Amino acid sequence: MRKYLSAILFAFVTTSLSAQIKFTIVGKIAADTIKEISIQYNGEKSVIPVLKNGTFSFEGDIKSDCSATIIFNEDETDVLWLDSGKIEMTIEQLAEAGTSSKKVFKITSVKGPKISESYFNISKVRDELYKSFDNVSDTVVRNSPVYNRLFLMIDQFVTEHPKLNLSIEFIRLFGLNFREKEVLLNKLDKGSEMKDIEVLASDIERERKLAPGNVIDDFTMAKSDGSVFQLSKVQSQYVLLEFWSSWCAPCRAMRPRLSGMYKKYHEKGLEIVGVSVDERKTDWIKAIEKDNVQWIEVSDLKGFKNSFAYTTYKINAIPYWILIDKNRKVIQSGIWSVPEQTLQKLMP
Repeated sequence: MRKYLSAILFAFVTTSLSAQIKFTIVGKIAADTIKEISIQYNGEKSVIPVLKNGTFSFEGDIKSDCSATIIFNEDETDVLWLDSGKIEMTIEQLAEAGTSSKKVFKITSVKGPKISESYFNISKVRDELYKSFDNVSDTVVRNSPVYNRLFLMIDQFVTEHPKLNLSIEFIRLFGLNFREKEVLLNKLDKGSEMKDIEVLASDIERERKLAPGNVIDDFTMAKSDGSVFQLSKVQSQYVLLEFWSSWCAPCRAMRPRLSGMYKKYHEKGLEIVGVSVDERKTDWIKAIEKDNVQWIEVSDLKGFKNSFAYTTYKINAIPYWILIDKNRKVIQSGIWSVPEQTLQKLMP
């Protein structure tokens, strides 16, 4: 009898460990020019045919709730959060932010599992925040009604779903400060097998270390011309450390704005120091030349996870920037838009 019970228990455990969550996506795309889209999740990519009437469907399995990238073409993507059940979605072409003519594909509605709907709805508020407060100070953003609404929505979701991967996603990547992240981290079920909970703790450690008023460590690193750079020897009144990589599209997209800032504020006392997390020098130098960079560029060429940025400052997402004064005291840091409003106040 004991032998049979052991066999049953083993079968139950094996089945539980290998249990998969099944999901179905049913959607409609409002365009007659696209014949297929792709979905990428958990390292796998699949093509989804689009019928003549614009409808499409897809079925899959996941081990736990996770994000999926919906790919419309090489330059246009959007994110859907997957969970058990039927997910209904609509895709439309909308005017790209900041332009009146160019249109891009975006997910415009999601119905189905509560988790999938929550990701869509909270993402809309986050996007509204980014769009409304581009180029303004961090203080203005965090004192806005939109930011307050975003935090309350995330707080409620995390409280109701302390075991979900999406809770960590909201805390980590939706623009909260380290104090708010710490409050929400304490609401998570740390005994569960959640992804990235250690990464979240690392985020909080970094942001506490780089809080305004703290003095950052001095460092030396090789410049792009082969000479040695030392942070403490920079004579400028203010220094903007920009952490980036040649393979980081958002980093490269931010370069024109940085170039404008450099031209405007360099003679007033601003130095920009680009700190690359590249691994291959050829890629790094090629990107510098292509972007026509005029400021200081340094790198230890150790790759992202072994870089000075990652090991010392716990920077695990780029682009990231730190604005310091001549005494290496932090004025501001973040992953949002570069601090143009702050620079205007410091160097009118």
